[in-house]
Amino acid sequence: MMKMAQLLEALLQTMTSIHMRGFDMVKAAYTRKRRGCRTKRGRGPCLHLEKAYNKLMAQFFKSGSWRDRYSGGIPFYQGC
Repeated sequence: MMKMAQLLEALLQTMTSIHMRGFDMVKAAYTRKRRGCRTKRGRGPCLHLEKAYNKLMAQFFKSGSWRDRYSGGIPFYQGC
């Protein structure tokens, strides 16, 4: 479980702005790992994962890049 938390920490440090495709992939990976963590290992290891994910989301919303996709409150999907 620490590997996922370390991965999210590394993403936070290296990315200046989060592209939406990357954001969706990180969110899906976090959801999948969180579900497995809670059912198999208890609450302890999940705290590291949640802390890293919260930092990443804070950076995402501070950067303002969410406005590009969610302008007007309606999701904007690129591609097919």
